[in-house]
Amino acid sequence: MSLLQEAGLSALLIEDNTHERIAIRRSLKKDVHTLLECESAEEAIRHLEHSPSAFDVIIADFKLPGMDGLTLFRTLRQMKCVSPFILLTGNGSEQIAIEAFKAGVNDYLVKASESDYLDLLPVLVTEVIQHHRLKIRNELLELSLKEAHERFHQFMEHYQGIFWLTDFQEPRKLLYVSPTYERIWDRPALQLTGNPLDWLEAIHPKDQDRIRNAYLRLNITGGYNEIYRIVKADGSTRWIHERGLINHNHGGHPYRITRLAEDITDRTTMSEALQASEERFAQFMAHLPGLAYMKDEEYRLTYLNPEFEQVFNIDLKNWIGKTVHDVLPPDTATMLQHDDDWVLSHGQSLERIEDIPLHDGLHQYLTCKFPILQHDRPPILGGVSIDVTGQFKAEIQRDHIFSLSLDLMCSIGIDGYLKKTNPAFEKLLGYTQEELLSQPLIFFTHPDDRISTQTAFHQLAEEKDVVDFQNRIRDIRGNYLWLEWRATPQLQEKTIYAVARDITQRYHATKALRRYEQIVSTSSDFLCFLDEKNCLQAVNHGFCEYFNLPARDIIGRHIRDFVGTDLFESQLTSHLDDCRKGRVVCFHQHVTFPEENVRFMEVRLNPYVEPDGTISGVTAIWRDLTEQKRLEQHVRQTQKMESIGTLAGGIAHDFNNILMAILGWA
Repeated sequence: MSLLQEAGLSALLIEDNTHERIAIRRSLKKDVHTLLECESAEEAIRHLEHSPSAFDVIIADFKLPGMDGLTLFRTLRQMKCVSPFILLTGNGSEQIAIEAFKAGVNDYLVKASESDYLDLLPVLVTEVIQHHRLKIRNELLELSLKEAHERFHQFMEHYQGIFWLTDFQEPRKLLYVSPTYERIWDRPALQLTGNPLDWLEAIHPKDQDRIRNAYLRLNITGGYNEIYRIVKADGSTRWIHERGLINHNHGGHPYRITRLAEDITDRTTMSEALQASEERFAQFMAHLPGLAYMKDEEYRLTYLNPEFEQVFNIDLKNWIGKTVHDVLPPDTATMLQHDDDWVLSHGQSLERIEDIPLHDGLHQYLTCKFPILQHDRPPILGGVSIDVTGQFKAEIQRDHIFSLSLDLMCSIGIDGYLKKTNPAFEKLLGYTQEELLSQPLIFFTHPDDRISTQTAFHQLAEEKDVVDFQNRIRDIRGNYLWLEWRATPQLQEKTIYAVARDITQRYHATKALRRYEQIVSTSSDFLCFLDEKNCLQAVNHGFCEYFNLPARDIIGRHIRDFVGTDLFESQLTSHLDDCRKGRVVCFHQHVTFPEENVRFMEVRLNPYVEPDGTISGVTAIWRDLTEQKRLEQHVRQTQKMESIGTLAGGIAHDFNNILMAILGWA
């Protein structure tokens, strides 16, 4: 049984052709539990008036009585219908497809018989619904992440102590320090960026060496718990209680230092300071947005923070003194026990993702376990676990988006080799992923584009994004495809993340359009486009030359300003009306240009028809036939003169005959 069958999905089909409707019904029978069929857009709208998003998917033919499928889609979106929408059409019109995707239609399918669209339709329905669900889930996950991030910052803003997070590697670069540092230390936090040990400069001279050694020896001791004094800018002294420890990754390598520092100056004695510290620690644990616990050397739970009660729905005292084997499922307990053994046997902290079953399902926790050293006693184990289920699922969703994206997505090493590609790469270019990863990207690049591609890499190496970069990439058949790239560098990861889109058809269409524009601009005729008010919206170079004006002084003006009011009202108005009825009009007229220059013109008017069939304007071509007409008149005059000459020659011949006869008689 498919995912769609298990989900009991519903679909709304709008198709006026009975045979097509029956065929589609059979095609979706296995995947769609409930299928409502409508013969018109109006009928579909009536069904959706009270519950616009009642169906998991809507499938509509483009050609429908009264309202086409695209107009129906726009109407449903105005009704707040968010159901995925698939548009069917009887022909593969590229213009319809472009308009559909621009409007926001989820997908588009041609019903041509040779396309086997009835076999493709169930697959397309599955993909569209899954993509829609992924999008909704991803939006919810992103909102959850944002809220968690805001809660953390709110917590840090109200936390009276100082939380430090430092890179373990020298020079121990500061990753984060809470805002209270500047108030307690009386030193700008910005100085820690240039000198990570700047905080040591404020420590009292009698305590400085001890604290410096404790901090620098963290790699040996694994942690410290110290009380010391700092001297503020005004000379006053404050008592500080600080805890520090090293965090290790799963491989056992140290990579971070975590520290908590509290101002305990107001405590009159050391015991009061320690008691206050414990109270603060308890408050910290009570408000910690995660689980915190400690176990003794026998792995018995000795401390659980209040979050355990809410997460596991338990009474804390029922878990204290027990091991994980007593309170958790066997598989989970064995996994946790294995990590506990590693931490105490190696004396190092461990960070990993743990799968914990709860009443509402499996949750993922980011857990840091660490040994707590004790004088003359075996170390005990401490741990902190933060629920990262939302982030974990978000990463899975991002992986799904990466795999399902129609755009080409990839990561590229700084050496120019592809590190990872999504399936769209293989589908478009025809190579396997192994073939793509075995060569640098420049290997697949057209020779004429390699210099510009290397320039783009240099730009990325300077930590600058590359936007709308175009080059040609060779596919497995040896053809070169035009791709448009967007890329951003992450030099810390030594990786470039890039998205590319196939623009081959757009490139050739743009190139052809430029050729047509050049032909129009260099034409000796003058051409223009008139809107519904007979105002000029576009003119060519010939038009500007005839009227001796730049285009900016022509655009927006009425055509009567150029042909004259009399000519416009006597001839042009009626012809424009005929043209807007869908007719092509051709006629001749005399036009008076500047400097009393009268020209004999042939005028051709063509209606401009929009994709929806409406006529939004008129394209007009004026061709100057003055010289042609003058030559025709000259030819006719020459022919008349030749006829007169022929006639005169004949008369002279007749006179000669008469004279010769008279002379003969004489």
